[in-house]
Amino acid sequence: MATKKPIVGYAVYGPPITGLPHLAVTLLPDGKVEAKRFDSREAAEEYSSEMAKGLKPDTVKH
Repeated sequence: MATKKPIVGYAVYGPPITGLPHLAVTLLPDGKVEAKRFDSREAAEEYSSEMAKGLKPDTVKH
């Protein structure tokens, strides 16, 4: 289970070319960046919305 960390920013990036995923990116206060891939912009935005409400789901660290 992921530990809760304060989030200082987040963004959703669309794929630069067809076939690549959308990314939900989280900026953490310690300078680290977490990113999670999604098949659709809607899913990435829903994830970001949950993070903004403090309902941070598990993430994949890169």
